Amino acid sequence: VHATKNIYALGDCAIMEGDKNYPHGHPQLAQPAIQQAKNLAENLLKNEAAWKPFSYKDKGSLAIIGRNKAVMDFPKHKYFLKGFIAWLIWI
Repeated sequence: VHATKNIYALGDCAIMEGDKNYPHGHPQLAQPAIQQAKNLAENLLKNEAAWKPFSYKDKGSLAIIGRNKAVMDFPKHKYFLKGFIAWLIWI
């Protein structure tokens, strides 16, 4: 039951279990939040009947963990890189 209208949660404070590829919610990262915000903005410009449901598109992730060290997950976690090569990609 929706007690309030026009209140939306995005990113870390939103757990969306309706995405068949992420039944337990999306990763708590910046990319899902950015994609959720873009989807919501596009929906707000349309008639509510034409709203498009959110579906997360995994673009992979990259994090620097120190000098000459980084980790990289490719989309859908098919491949993984770590160390100097991942650091070069980060740069």
